[in-house]
Amino acid sequence: QEFDDQPLLYAAGHDHSLQVFDGASYGVAGLVLVSGSGSKLSEVDEDPKLLFSTGRSQGEMGYMKLEFYADGAIYLKAFTAGIGEEGVPIRRMRYETSVHSR
Repeated sequence: QEFDDQPLLYAAGHDHSLQVFDGASYGVAGLVLVSGSGSKLSEVDEDPKLLFSTGRSQGEMGYMKLEFYADGAIYLKAFTAGIGEEGVPIRRMRYETSVHSR
């Protein structure tokens, strides 16, 4: 009711990539998320609504995390994983944004 029946997020996981879209053109108040790059990678096509992506071209698998805070703030973070120097696994935050109604 508070957000005119529009969800703040829509999440999907079939594509093997990480993608964050501006949800306004999809009827979503916040963001449209594709998070499914844990085992293999798919190509990601260019799209003007795309805010962030990583897939086969970048060679980075990863995941997304939503953080909910007591003050009502919500943050989306996208992390990728790889192998650093001397074979040490590394994790890096590639994207961060706040999630709010529009």
